[in-house]
Amino acid sequence: MSRLSPLSHMSLIALMVLLAFIAAPHSSHAKDWRHGLSLFGAPDMQAGFTHFPYVNAKAPKGGSVKIAAIGAFDNLNQFTIKGNTVIGLG
Repeated sequence: MSRLSPLSHMSLIALMVLLAFIAAPHSSHAKDWRHGLSLFGAPDMQAGFTHFPYVNAKAPKGGSVKIAAIGAFDNLNQFTIKGNTVIGLG
């Protein structure tokens, strides 16, 4: 019989608890589904709203954004450990 370290034992228990919550049926939540969430009362926007009040719905579409960045880079891979990656790549 192999012995688990205390950290492995706690990880195993946490995994079993997580699986128990995932496997539990959540049918009671289906009837409570709403289109929005509000911390204070009912949501301001009704179901099926097309845009937020602060958005200009008739704004022109398309175009480009130019973002200035100061510095240099030597790698286009943003997940690299070595080197300087491009600013604003993500």
